[in-house]
Amino acid sequence: MIWDGEGTMTHEATARSFRLLGQEVLPQMREIAKELGLTGPFETDTTGCVPEREDLSRLAIPFARS
Repeated sequence: MIWDGEGTMTHEATARSFRLLGQEVLPQMREIAKELGLTGPFETDTTGCVPEREDLSRLAIPFARS
């Protein structure tokens, strides 16, 4: 989900924002999805929105209990 046009943006600013979203952001998101092997919007673990087949244990942050 993408939220755009927040607050008191002018029409021109909103149009520019949508144009940049389509030209810059979404193409990069598609490339990231390809790298992750995602071919559709429903190929994720919805509890964490990460590919089910990727091992993310390397991202775990250790913490100390007091």
